[in-house]
Amino acid sequence: MLDYHVHSSYSCDSQTTAEEYLIAAEAFGVEEVCFTDHIDRHFPLPGIHHVDTDFALREAHFSALSYPGKTRFKCGIEIGLFPKASVYTESKRIVERFGFDFVIASVHVVGEMDDPYSPEYFEKRSRREGYADYLKRVYDCIREYADFDAVGHIFCPARACPFEDRDFRLSDAPELIDAIFKLLISRGQTLEINTQDFWHAIDINNYVAAYKRFKELGGEFCTVGTDSHGMNRFGRLLGNGYELARAAGLKYIAGYEARKPVLHKL
Repeated sequence: MLDYHVHSSYSCDSQTTAEEYLIAAEAFGVEEVCFTDHIDRHFPLPGIHHVDTDFALREAHFSALSYPGKTRFKCGIEIGLFPKASVYTESKRIVERFGFDFVIASVHVVGEMDDPYSPEYFEKRSRREGYADYLKRVYDCIREYADFDAVGHIFCPARACPFEDRDFRLSDAPELIDAIFKLLISRGQTLEINTQDFWHAIDINNYVAAYKRFKELGGEFCTVGTDSHGMNRFGRLLGNGYELARAAGLKYIAGYEARKPVLHKL
């Protein structure tokens, strides 16, 4: 199995080193890990640090990293997008400067300061509005910024959704889902299966339906990632992500090498 969303100690919200993940990977049956540390050039939420990784330092570390085990590792990045020209320009500059294997584009802020990872996000939104607002921000950002390989955690409001009926459904935002999927497919990009998005799902079939829609529109593969920020997530949920991919009818899970997909048959 491959885990293509892992945050090492080069992300400000993780204390786990790359070496610690790689040592644990063999026990969990993880054959390849992609480290996707954060770079958010506009992160306005109060009390939270800007997530600005020093990729020059990180690149030197990974270049020198000698791991004797069997687990392969790749160097990626998770870009936090915000609808601001300077964010797009700076993000592209960083991507072009370093030789990443894989780039995730994610949204971490809605509106000016709304945190979709918090129950407060839904204080003035219904469940459906919460998902629609988030997906609208995702679409607006990836329409303007194209230098990435996969869009990250598109169902992340599910993580903190306070309603008893918490799952995303295609009927919540069908036009937005289709617009995002069609744009990705037209560019040869994909979306990830982020295991945190459906970890507390009431009905996993709601998420299977979304990935089935991706396949219906022409999507051929996804990535799978645990969005690990420490050992509490790493490795334990990958099997669920692979099961979801199979249930959606996808035939491949992708790894990446120098920004090119390497397909692994399910």
